[in-house]
Amino acid sequence: MLLKFDVKSLDFAVTRFLMKLFRTSSIDVINDCRRNFSFSSPSKMIEVRKAEFNVKFNKCNSLMYYFGL
Repeated sequence: MLLKFDVKSLDFAVTRFLMKLFRTSSIDVINDCRRNFSFSSPSKMIEVRKAEFNVKFNKCNSLMYYFGL
C-alpha cells in the first residue's frame, strides 16, 4: 500500500525528470507540457487504476469468474 507521501515523492521525481528533459525550471511550462501531451501525474494514474480495479473486482461474482474458469 502506497502512503500519501510515497505518491507525492513519485510526483516530485517525475516533475524533476520533466524539468531536466525540457531544460526549464518553470513549473508552469511543465504543467503546460503535461496538458498538451496528456501526461498525467503518477498520483492521478494510481487513483484511476485503483478505481478501475475496484470496479472490476466488484463485478466479479465468484473466484471462478475472476480467474476466467
